[in-house]
Amino acid sequence: MDTETEAERDSGSEHSLWSRPSLIYDCLLYRRQGVSLRTSLLRTALFAAIGLCIATFFLWDFGQGASVEVIVQSSQHDYSKEAYVTLLAPQKPHPWSLGEPDYYFESCKIKAHRLLRNTTTRDPYNRPYVILVTPDVPLKQIEILELHGAIVKRVPIIEPPLGTITPDLMNPRYRDQFTKLHVWNMTEYDRVAFFDADALPIRPIHSIFDTPTEKRGDEEWLFAAVYDSGELRMGGQRNPPGPEDKGRPQDNQLNAGVFLLSPTQTQADYIWDLMHNPPPGIDFSIFMEQQFLRWAYRDDGPYPWIRLSHLYNTLWAKDFDLDTAYVLHDKLWGAGFASVEPGVREVWFQAWGEMVGWDATRYFDGIRDWYSDQGPDISDTLQSSRV
Repeated sequence: MDTETEAERDSGSEHSLWSRPSLIYDCLLYRRQGVSLRTSLLRTALFAAIGLCIATFFLWDFGQGASVEVIVQSSQHDYSKEAYVTLLAPQKPHPWSLGEPDYYFESCKIKAHRLLRNTTTRDPYNRPYVILVTPDVPLKQIEILELHGAIVKRVPIIEPPLGTITPDLMNPRYRDQFTKLHVWNMTEYDRVAFFDADALPIRPIHSIFDTPTEKRGDEEWLFAAVYDSGELRMGGQRNPPGPEDKGRPQDNQLNAGVFLLSPTQTQADYIWDLMHNPPPGIDFSIFMEQQFLRWAYRDDGPYPWIRLSHLYNTLWAKDFDLDTAYVLHDKLWGAGFASVEPGVREVWFQAWGEMVGWDATRYFDGIRDWYSDQGPDISDTLQSSRV
């Protein structure tokens, strides 16, 4: 309450109760002026109660109207032992050497922005974002990714198991994809959520880490992935979207673009033994590491794969997926890809623009100097990009 207002209300008093720091002093003063101590204490208690009620109302009202989610970290859960991981394995020759944008590199930066900074998609527990990079990734790109907050680890390329690839059948785009098996060696983490470089989070995805493990005997394991919906989508069909969209019985092929792994030493030994001793006559030429992982985690094998909801890896994304998907997975920047619809492509460029806006603020001259970090002579190409 305002002191002057109180003074006007108690104009007969030389001193106001609210203008004194000491309640004892005020009570003695009021007693000397004929005001009972009991009355003063009652008035003090009354105003204190009113103030408490007002404060409680505003705190309750703020809590009801605010969209801020308050999350208390468990003292028993070390979230730094769980990580998001991406592999950056550029094509040959490198796009920068051709004066072209490296869209996979740009997508890695977008993911860093989405997972670490964007207020609508960032991880609330500050889990780290790790990018595995092959020897063909330029040092300049590594420095930029680190400036974006990613932990960058150089890794050697892992070749396919001997005798499992027919060169004429191999898609050159999948040439280095066995390199993602380095994730099985990341035993410093309890759980790893792997996302291909071209996977775009559009909603919070940290709930993926809550996927329960499987247990057989005394051993627990966790390898969870989304069913591959390519055949379903090409047939013009769509399962009802939601947490239970884990595929029909006939949708029994997994997609290795998104998976959740508990990288134990047992699982690492299992995978590397299969890599060094593949069964005779098997061929992984068409889908490379994806076929290998489906075989390793086959339904009748020692570690059957666990199904994730399609929301975590919405393949062949369409505009109608934008209201439900957590992650869109496609070459979303490219108008030349038949599967990329205008609305989906626009979402990628909006996410790219958010990242560029943050990135350019690191420079005194903003966007002009930002272009210098995109490789040699490609600013015209970037400026000519159209949604």
